[in-house]
Amino acid sequence: LLVPETVALGAHDAEVVRGALPALRAMGFSIAEFGGDTFLIDALPAVLGEVAAAGLLAEIAASIERGGTRGGTERWLQDRIATAACRAAVKARDILKLEEIERLVVALARTDMPYTCPHGRPTILHFDFAELRRKFGRT
Repeated sequence: LLVPETVALGAHDAEVVRGALPALRAMGFSIAEFGGDTFLIDALPAVLGEVAAAGLLAEIAASIERGGTRGGTERWLQDRIATAACRAAVKARDILKLEEIERLVVALARTDMPYTCPHGRPTILHFDFAELRRKFGRT
């Protein structure tokens, strides 16, 4: 982030985020406690683009809370954080500039698993020329 953001959370959400700090940092968040129930965010994973840090942090806390106590493993926690980030990221019908689209495609290509979002929805579809011809009535 060009300017670090301070995010104040409710006491319960702040406690949830405190417990997730190691996982958040491992996923590319630069976040530190800033006194009381406030956090200072210096950086977000690049793949998130221009997401608002305050909304994202609140969504992460809510997502972890919704997951209940059945989790507990590091992988489960990372999945909850990724799901929250997905909800806060670019949505259908959001208007993006060409540079933003290009940046997202490049960031997607650099990921370990570019084929699906955290929910398992496809991000890339493959059509061969025969399929394209069929779709456009050019058999």
